Amino acid sequence: MLGTLTRRLKWDHAVGVQWNLARRKLKNMAKLNVSIDDRLRDELFKLVPPRRRSQVVNEALQHELLRRKRRQAAEAVHRLRKRSATLSGKEIVDAVRRDRTRAER
Repeated sequence: MLGTLTRRLKWDHAVGVQWNLARRKLKNMAKLNVSIDDRLRDELFKLVPPRRRSQVVNEALQHELLRRKRRQAAEAVHRLRKRSATLSGKEIVDAVRRDRTRAER
C-alpha cells in the first residue's frame, strides 16, 4: 500500500511539475497568425505531432533569425573594411611595437 501511495505521489508531483513548466512557457509566448505554403503545411502536419508543431516552428524561426543577424553583422564588417584604411604587415608590426613601448613606460 505504501509503495502504491509513493508511486502515486511521485506521479502526481511529476504531472504537477510538467504542468507548471508548461504554464510558465505559455506566459512567455504570443500567438501569431502567419500564412505558409500548402505543401509546407502538409509536410509539417505529416512529420510533426500536434503538440510539437509550435515548438518546431519556433525553433526554425529562431535559427532563421540568427542566420539573418549573422549575415547582417558580416555585411556591416565588410562595409567597414571597405571604408577603413588598409595597412601593410610592416605598418601593423610597427604600430604594435610602438603600442608595447608606450605601455612599458
